[in-house]
Amino acid sequence: MARGSSPSVTWWAALLALASVAAVGEPPPILIDNGILTVSYDVDLDAFTIAHGGRVFAEGERFGAGSGIEVKVIEIDDAMGRGKAIEERDAMGISVWLALYDTLPLSLIHI
Repeated sequence: MARGSSPSVTWWAALLALASVAAVGEPPPILIDNGILTVSYDVDLDAFTIAHGGRVFAEGERFGAGSGIEVKVIEIDDAMGRGKAIEERDAMGISVWLALYDTLPLSLIHI
């Protein structure tokens, strides 16, 4: 044990190192942020979260039931304003968005 470190600190450092090794090769979550909210989509889990100030208040699984889902960030500009969305698009071309607008404190689901 390093001088001046407690066993619990050493244990946590070992856990973090192990978690880092396990995460190598996994794609990072897709994130969009408007300065108010953050929407994250984990492609491996097909799951999303919506957070405010780092606190998750909504989560769920992908909306599309089809196969061959492609997930990407798109720019949006519609009646609600400008922003970004995480788009799920299946092999049939059906898409669902988790949208964040630049000045709105909400996330919309566009089905």
